[in-house]
Amino acid sequence: MALKITIAYIIIGCTWVLVGDTILEFLMGKREFSSEQVFIYNTVKGLLYILITGLALYFFTNQAIRTTSGLEKQYRTLFEDNPNPMWVYDVATFKILAANKAAIEIYGYEKDEFLTLTLEDLRLPEDIPVLKEHIKKVQAGYINSGIFRHKKKNGELFYVNIFSNSTIFDKHKARLIMALDVTDKKLAEEKNIILNKSLIKYQERLEDVLNNITDGFVTLDKELRFTFMNKVSKVITGIEKDEYLGKNIFEVYPQLTKTLFFEKIHEALGGNSVSFEEQFFAGGRWFHFSIYPNPEGVAIYVSDTTETHKMQEEVKRTQTNLNALINNTPDFIWSVDTEFRVQTINAPYRMFIKSFLGTDIQEGDL
Repeated sequence: MALKITIAYIIIGCTWVLVGDTILEFLMGKREFSSEQVFIYNTVKGLLYILITGLALYFFTNQAIRTTSGLEKQYRTLFEDNPNPMWVYDVATFKILAANKAAIEIYGYEKDEFLTLTLEDLRLPEDIPVLKEHIKKVQAGYINSGIFRHKKKNGELFYVNIFSNSTIFDKHKARLIMALDVTDKKLAEEKNIILNKSLIKYQERLEDVLNNITDGFVTLDKELRFTFMNKVSKVITGIEKDEYLGKNIFEVYPQLTKTLFFEKIHEALGGNSVSFEEQFFAGGRWFHFSIYPNPEGVAIYVSDTTETHKMQEEVKRTQTNLNALINNTPDFIWSVDTEFRVQTINAPYRMFIKSFLGTDIQEGDL
């Protein structure tokens, strides 16, 4: 606006200098003037110039005042009616110089009370050193200072995100503050941190348990990628590190795609719990699998039953050898249980009973 007034003044002045005499001569006619008339002429010319420039200055100045007044009113409305707490403080003394309605209402003070406070009065004693250290680092201009803990008049604590900008207020170097209440967000974050720590501890305890059971335990996601393997499962598969975590089980072990395991694990993905035995891996070892579906994928319990199968085979061989032995002797051999039911009977004794009693005796007969 100052530039506009200056330009207008220069234009009017130059125009008057260039055409003022011509205009007056035209108005007064072409005739000779006495010295007294010339004096009057110049006086009139000067007064007209003063009148015209005065009116122009009044117009532009009045317009500038109205514009400034309107802007000031808008800014004051933005400050006073902002729903978030706002205040202005002196950077030298920390004293609060002005505050809006939201600040007074939310912090619980009367306006006169609030304007007697300093920034320190809004903090807990233990938070004041942090405040002072932060203000030392504040540079001119707009700053998002972050989240701080504030207290209300009644002692209630809450969290605010502080935004500020440098300004001049009543000739004081000051900063304009806006405080956004982020208490719910902050408390939710703190709760999540606590829950995450608890979850981590629970997972650690669960892993300890799973790593100390005698069965192998593996979890796969819905894409059949490894998400966990306990120590026993690593021993069974020969994996020393978690190098396969995140990889698909059938990419790691493509030979399993042609096994009962492949069929059963997809059955489990469909929501059915399955249990079965199968022989594979080096040495033709036997494994018992129990696969359970869960929202994340499947959990697999696996135990090496090779030794059990070896024992069963040994029992079969022993039974075969025993049968061969008792059936190739002329002696009568039989055994009964506590209820006198026949458990074992050799061929010579069976033939004797049949010839003597006329009946064929079998295992299980009394």
